[in-house]
Amino acid sequence: MKLGLFIFFISFFCTGTEINKDPVYASMIKAHLMQGNETEAIKVIPYMKNVNYEYSSHLTLFSLAGNMQANKLVSALLEKGINLEDLNNRAAINSACINSNLSLVQLVIDNGLVADYLITDAGEMPSCMDFSLSSGNDKLFELIMVYGAGQSRDKFCTDSLALKISKIEFQAIFKKACKLRL
Repeated sequence: MKLGLFIFFISFFCTGTEINKDPVYASMIKAHLMQGNETEAIKVIPYMKNVNYEYSSHLTLFSLAGNMQANKLVSALLEKGINLEDLNNRAAINSACINSNLSLVQLVIDNGLVADYLITDAGEMPSCMDFSLSSGNDKLFELIMVYGAGQSRDKFCTDSLALKISKIEFQAIFKKACKLRL
């Protein structure tokens, strides 16, 4: 058995063929996060060739970090060049909204998230905008409106959105962000 294992390692590590180690690194990061050790997870990031690697069916490290509210890991992934326009990342930003992780939403916005992703559904997940309205999360709604209206006023400051807003506090935020009257 030991000889077989030795030959296996020699064949993979000494043949000159490059092996994709990202699955191993992704598993290590996930294990560190599950143990609550975000600092150790971050130390693995520099070894990855593809930080957009899907470690499980349509789940990226960004999704995992967002769901576990590991904002320092998200920062490290952003520095490494994670793709913010990927469909999975759009789902991750929606997960951050659903978990009311405002600091993560702000972090991703600060790093160039396209405002449209805040109003676009991600598969079976509601958009951040829809979630903020249905949950009554005024801080999330304000974050989305101020950022979204600043980047894409014609998509955020619409009559159809104004009609969806029933909460008085949200109407004031909408008016302020869009500088309109309801």
